[in-house]
Amino acid sequence: MKRPVNGRGSFLGLVGAILLAIGLSSAAQAVSVELDSIVSEPQGGNCSTGTFRISTTSSYQGTALDVLLEVTAADNEYSGPCLAVNNGVLEVSLKDEDTAGTDAWIEMKLQLVEQGTSVPVVVDRLQLASFDLDAYPVQTDSDDVYLYNPPDSAVYVSGSSNVTYRSVSLSSVGTPGLVYNTQLEGWNDDNCNDSATSPDPTCRAGAVFANTSSIDLRLQNDDAYGDAGESSYRLFFVSLKVSDLEPIFTDSDYGDAPSSYGQAGLGRTAYRSLGGGLIPDQEAAYQASAGADADDSVVNAQIFDDDEAVTSGGADFQGQSLELGSNTTLDVATYNESGASAYLSIWADWNRDGDFDDAGERVLANQSVASVGLATVPITLTVPANATTGTTYLRVVYSENTVSTPDAAGGGTGEVEDYAFTLFALPTATDDAATTYENTPVT
Repeated sequence: MKRPVNGRGSFLGLVGAILLAIGLSSAAQAVSVELDSIVSEPQGGNCSTGTFRISTTSSYQGTALDVLLEVTAADNEYSGPCLAVNNGVLEVSLKDEDTAGTDAWIEMKLQLVEQGTSVPVVVDRLQLASFDLDAYPVQTDSDDVYLYNPPDSAVYVSGSSNVTYRSVSLSSVGTPGLVYNTQLEGWNDDNCNDSATSPDPTCRAGAVFANTSSIDLRLQNDDAYGDAGESSYRLFFVSLKVSDLEPIFTDSDYGDAPSSYGQAGLGRTAYRSLGGGLIPDQEAAYQASAGADADDSVVNAQIFDDDEAVTSGGADFQGQSLELGSNTTLDVATYNESGASAYLSIWADWNRDGDFDDAGERVLANQSVASVGLATVPITLTVPANATTGTTYLRVVYSENTVSTPDAAGGGTGEVEDYAFTLFALPTATDDAATTYENTPVT
């Protein structure tokens, strides 16, 4: 953004074949961090390198939080203040005035800590949103965000976004050994008006990090009013609030079982998802596939395997085998923001007729998940003894609203995951050609 100087029953008659034992375990609280004010600055002042302490209005599992913001390196000639907090969001101002080039940038680490201390607080999920990523054509280049995305993280732009995701390799100047691997390049063609109160998802991008206390990022504009006579500056917005990430998600998540099972889909959201806290990746349409694996590809931090919520015996349920008549425990991982409704439903095609419509094939109906943050829902089921052997499918729907059909119609926002698995029967023992000899001495 330019600023002037001043200023996401039963089956086939088999009664009681499906037994469900449902509970919640391993629950952790979610956290959406709203910044309050800059409490302390480095000795060199607001535009220097060093550590800033920012108070928040947030807590995690009863622990009040601060954010330690360490500016590790910068090329920024803005006169200040370079960092400010307004409306719960960090604002960063950049300006180029040196003769070495026209770019301006700042590298920083955001670390969640216990209030008033330097003790890190690891949270189940930490989200980041950066908005108003644009340019002022002719006078500037685009506002870009560089991130280090570890394996348990993902990046997001909306389906209609003008922000471009790129996988990069940019060594940090301020942190030895750190390599930024994600670039979110702002819109080069025009100026946006994207704000916390009036969001424009076309100029916004974000990321989600699981099981962490910190985020490493670099904010940069390659032409930050660096020409002679240009007095304006570039303004970046960085938010750790889930409400500022949510506007990115204007599209849907879909299943990937064969199309005969119904093209289930739910709107993507930052407030609830299956798995370890990552929001499902962007999909243009239902992805029917014989292996229910069209949504399992790992391409980069934007396109990844988001069908990972259901495990059995500690392993991904995809491709596992269940014996007819056996008891099996499925562990379903869920994420739920505070105050957000969520319902879990599961279907299994026991007779392998290409649908989930038969009696007993809905094995879980709108189980309310009241936990906040990450949770595991254990489900124990008995496979019908007269199910049909071979490859079949399981569908898991985690939705904002209750649903009555396997296409998740009316479910609102959430996530759909489909799994292929195999049903088998052990061979039956026989007494063919058995001969009994009586009163025969053993020699």
